[in-house]
Amino acid sequence: MADFTTMRIIHAASELNPAGRKVCLGIGFFDGVHLGHQQIIRQTLTDARQHDAVGLVVTFDPHPSVIVAPDRVPPLIYSPSRKLRAIEALGADTLLLIRFDRAFSEQTGEAFVRKLARDLGRLQSLCVGANFVFGHQRRGNVELLRKLGGELGFTVHGMAAVALGGR
Repeated sequence: MADFTTMRIIHAASELNPAGRKVCLGIGFFDGVHLGHQQIIRQTLTDARQHDAVGLVVTFDPHPSVIVAPDRVPPLIYSPSRKLRAIEALGADTLLLIRFDRAFSEQTGEAFVRKLARDLGRLQSLCVGANFVFGHQRRGNVELLRKLGGELGFTVHGMAAVALGGR
């Protein structure tokens, strides 16, 4: 992975150590860092500024399909280092890079979110695409996030797709 001038890359939520500050998350694979991805990251950073919180972008390596559907791995638009540079260029100062392996793929979406909330302390908001699915067998979705947000006290933004020129 390339060196980054300002963005800190961590590999476990427990490494963040937000010192009691709230945390705002943006989660996704973010290949290509297209307009929809940019919207998720910008909303995360806006939330962080509004709540005097730490803005944390969460992504995965390798692509989840490498583990769960190796016969259907999509070609990547960006190399991992280019993706991280693009995320940094949007203003992210901290990124959680989660190793997507077999054990991680078997974790339920609920367990993933509860562990993040526990490890990060004061989760303020979570931003994803409206069609975001996650967890074992892709059973987690924005509806589950909203349910957990109500229970654990964080706001969920399920960002709609961005259309440019009608597409």
